[in-house]
Amino acid sequence: MRRVFILLIVLFSIIAVGTSFALGIFTVTTCNIAETTGAASVTEALSGNVIPESTPSPTLSLHTRWYLSGDIAQGIGCRVMYSEPKNGSYIFVHTGGEIIWIAYNSSGQYPAGEWTGHIKKMGYKCIVSIGVFDNRTKEFYTCGSAAITEPEQSFTIHTWAFSVGEDQYLAFRVYNPSPWVKINTCNGACYIDKPCDVRIEDDDVFAGVYESKVRKFNGSVVFVRGEAS
Repeated sequence: MRRVFILLIVLFSIIAVGTSFALGIFTVTTCNIAETTGAASVTEALSGNVIPESTPSPTLSLHTRWYLSGDIAQGIGCRVMYSEPKNGSYIFVHTGGEIIWIAYNSSGQYPAGEWTGHIKKMGYKCIVSIGVFDNRTKEFYTCGSAAITEPEQSFTIHTWAFSVGEDQYLAFRVYNPSPWVKINTCNGACYIDKPCDVRIEDDDVFAGVYESKVRKFNGSVVFVRGEAS
């Protein structure tokens, strides 16, 4: 009888240890699943019905931007504007003088439209213009202008259709009719935005909505729409 009693104690001990071990595995597993799925509940994790949180879609840029820099285009003499902020500096424009920035690889057709931008400066009033710089004649041809009167100011320039040909560059000019002006091109403070080229169409009526066909990395094609800014 004593031997049977001892065997029963050993048997219950084995069962208790096994149950504890199994519960431990269950606890660790459900914790790991819950951590992996974030805010999902343990029940959802175990059932396999967890819906991952959606990743925010990237914003489609509907314009091309050029930032004014302090760099000088070798062999041309103008300053350079880039597609990202680079080598900013303070650039002095004397009375009656002008500074011209050019964009490399910018030949092509530019439709009539509204160009926007931003200028940060010190000093007095100046005139900013979008146009074409001809490297053969060293002339700047204005396609639209705006006045800058504030130390920091956004602007809009209405241009007619124009083209940039061989040995020519899309250009931006600051002209100073005042005593003095100093342009701050540090940290991307000054830039211009080219209007979007895509068609603006809605049932054959221009409606201020851009639609563009985009090919994804996996080869599929999607249409992206956005409101005109």
